[in-house]
Amino acid sequence: MPSETCSNALLTQTEAYHSVRCSAQVLVIDRRGGPASVLMDTASRLRDGDLSLTEVERRFDALRALDCFCFDLVVIGVDSNRMVELSLLSEIHHLRPEVPVLVVGDQVPRFFQQYARHYGASEVLNMPRRAAELRDMMEQVIGRYVDASAVTCLD
Repeated sequence: MPSETCSNALLTQTEAYHSVRCSAQVLVIDRRGGPASVLMDTASRLRDGDLSLTEVERRFDALRALDCFCFDLVVIGVDSNRMVELSLLSEIHHLRPEVPVLVVGDQVPRFFQQYARHYGASEVLNMPRRAAELRDMMEQVIGRYVDASAVTCLD
């Protein structure tokens, strides 16, 4: 029986890997300081950075990111000047039908809420005016979309 060398011993011994929870991967499609950007930045701070945010402003960048990377959640920011971003919903749903999409705005008109839901938005949220309401909304969003997508990765 041949003797084991150091390198052989390393190859034949297996150690159990410890699993850790990976940060949720979130794609934010919004302008800097827009409603989705503010909402997810707040969520990340509440989670002590336990969210990995990828923020893009342009349609091309959003579609490219979705094509190249895996996300647990997509958040689209809309306001009265940027309702056109809702047209991304059908493309996002086509590329990644399994990924929930939130639409966040400031008093999103009912017509656009219906449009967003019809084209695949999981939920349409209006930004609250008060800090306590924002905190409550964040707890709901985190519980519903972030904690539900908790992933276990190898150490």
